[in-house]
Amino acid sequence: MIRNQAVSSRSRRLVKAALPPIDSESSDSENDSDPINTISKNQLDSDNSSEINEFDSDTSDPPSFSNLEELLDIVNMPVFDEIGNPFDVDCIGNNNIIEPPLDLTIFPTPENLSIDNNRSESLDNNSISISGSEKRRISTPVEQRKSMRLEQLMSFKWSNNFNFPVDIPHYNFKEIAKEILTPYEYFKMFFKDEIFELIVTNTNLYSSQNFENPITTNVDEIRNYIGIELLMSIVSMPAYTDFWSTNLRYEPIASIMPLKRYQLLRRQLHFVDNLTIDQSDRYAKIRPILEHVKQNFLSVEQGKKFSIDEMMIPYKGTKAGTRRQYIRNKPKKWGFKMFVRAGVDGFVYDLFPYGGENTFHRTTFTNYENKFFGLGQKVVIELSKSIPDKSLSVLYFDNWFTSLELVSYLRKKFGILSLGTIQQNRLRGCNIIPDKQLLKKGRGHYSTKSDNKKNKYPLLNGLIINV
Repeated sequence: MIRNQAVSSRSRRLVKAALPPIDSESSDSENDSDPINTISKNQLDSDNSSEINEFDSDTSDPPSFSNLEELLDIVNMPVFDEIGNPFDVDCIGNNNIIEPPLDLTIFPTPENLSIDNNRSESLDNNSISISGSEKRRISTPVEQRKSMRLEQLMSFKWSNNFNFPVDIPHYNFKEIAKEILTPYEYFKMFFKDEIFELIVTNTNLYSSQNFENPITTNVDEIRNYIGIELLMSIVSMPAYTDFWSTNLRYEPIASIMPLKRYQLLRRQLHFVDNLTIDQSDRYAKIRPILEHVKQNFLSVEQGKKFSIDEMMIPYKGTKAGTRRQYIRNKPKKWGFKMFVRAGVDGFVYDLFPYGGENTFHRTTFTNYENKFFGLGQKVVIELSKSIPDKSLSVLYFDNWFTSLELVSYLRKKFGILSLGTIQQNRLRGCNIIPDKQLLKKGRGHYSTKSDNKKNKYPLLNGLIINV
């Protein structure tokens, strides 16, 4: 029997244990026909000699190889190589075992093992490469996350001279309301009739596409539905069905619309055609409503001073996916995050939702803006574009948005002045007095640094005095 592959050490030990002792009579008499005569006494190690001596001390006749072959089914026993891979056994009549030399090139040895020092230093000895006829990687290094830092930073030359000769003119509103309108009239200014018509068209379209009996709603019914939703946000109940229940019936809602009709509208309300939706827009389902409301906000006369910040639309549901955000310092921590630009009176003039990587999928930035600005700075630039009179307008924002590159760019590109707090890692080499030392000097002290070549840009660190 010839085996064309290497026999595992386990199979070899099993065969050695099953053989009669080498120096016994049966072994000498059957030497010519011994099926494993290639195994000599010199090939047996000291560990197996004790197993062979057990047959010498046994008074009974030793078991023959044929009986053990039938008992153990050695012929049909699966055979594996040294690395555990199974292979087929070809049987030939001479019953000799031929063990070809094992290919050791697949195993690393001191001769063919080399370490890439440069790579190992950068990955803390986590990568080893094998040189030779076949190279294999022992371990795969963990791919490190790419840094989100800016691609390029501006350089500043700081001086102690504070030179900022800009006077902010006072803005007088041209349109002054002569009378105070009702809340419904103010609501109609921003939620105009074309928005109701848009809802009616897309709701009826969705209903006809998916149901045998279309809902067939109209503008008056949609107005009533939105009024119910607004009133439900003020008057709370354990469940919305309680407004129509016998014990908790709320007449201002229950008398406007039956419960089943309300549930039907609630199920089929749509603002866009699903067949023509933009799949890359995470807010495509409500994008038409957002754009209409935004344009109505921009139609109101704006001043010259604005604040840019994040705003939360409260939502604790589970159907929004990752669109639902969490901001720890907000009064309403869970909801949809919006970036807004508001006036000094608190009125919102411009806004857009945060959509992760697709936040600016509808906006095109220049190469300069992509080079120097990250997410926070791009938010300020996007919201600044809708300011009607940009020259000498003032923007206020916190340290999440502020960078020296942004302040310089707003002044140079749009003529917009800006003021904001800044993080320590964005000072660009400006050595200002630390806050702890400044506090020791008392109330009213401050420290300034400026780069007069970049539009007379100042950087101030001090205690604000309330006048």
